[in-house]
Amino acid sequence: MLFSFLFLVWYYFHLFFGNMQTYLQSKTARSTEMRVKEREREHWMAFYTIPQHLKKRIREYRKDQWQENIGINMDNFLLSLPRDIRTDTKRYLCFGPGYSWSAIL
Repeated sequence: MLFSFLFLVWYYFHLFFGNMQTYLQSKTARSTEMRVKEREREHWMAFYTIPQHLKKRIREYRKDQWQENIGINMDNFLLSLPRDIRTDTKRYLCFGPGYSWSAIL
């Protein structure tokens, strides 16, 4: 009887801490992945010299998306942006910082 009780205590102890360890490892891996993706996004914006107002809009959108979906899809980064931010970013990338659409419209 004592042996059965000790075995159950040992079993549940290892079951609990084994699951806890798995959970912590997955949490650490996910946060590392998120930091890498954030760094890639910042490097992308720096490489194409995206202006501050577009960077701010992109960061705000990503923050809102993260809060809603708890995750970010970097595979289709530009395609996943809302149409207005994507259009402004593409205009900037194609025509450069000196080009103003407001003068035409």
